[in-house]
Amino acid sequence: MDYTILKEHLLQVEGIEDEETADSLIKSIVGHLVSRVSEPVAVKITAKLPQPLTYNRLRGHQIGVTTISKEQYIEDVCEQFGLEEKTVEEASHIVLHEIKAEFSSDEIHAWEQEMPKGWVEMVESA
Repeated sequence: MDYTILKEHLLQVEGIEDEETADSLIKSIVGHLVSRVSEPVAVKITAKLPQPLTYNRLRGHQIGVTTISKEQYIEDVCEQFGLEEKTVEEASHIVLHEIKAEFSSDEIHAWEQEMPKGWVEMVESA
């Protein structure tokens, strides 16, 4: 997964206007993902991701918030970045798709066992 290319993909999403927003949005999306699973799984996920997406950077501020629903996540990210729901959903799809490309289907299935239902659906559709 090339982080620079991922940022470029997000810059093509309507509503994401600058590289700083794309960068922060990627970190937020991945941070939410690794906060939906146990620490050992989160460490495995982040170990395969590029440098700015480290376990400590992404998960530290969200420890213990494993049960947030997909809907609450979308709402929170929309509010945080001042983006429309459609923009956050499209950005999430892109980021999750790129992350999934780094893992086997068995590894992804292991994450899904720990995630709330809406999150499983979001990961599977990416």
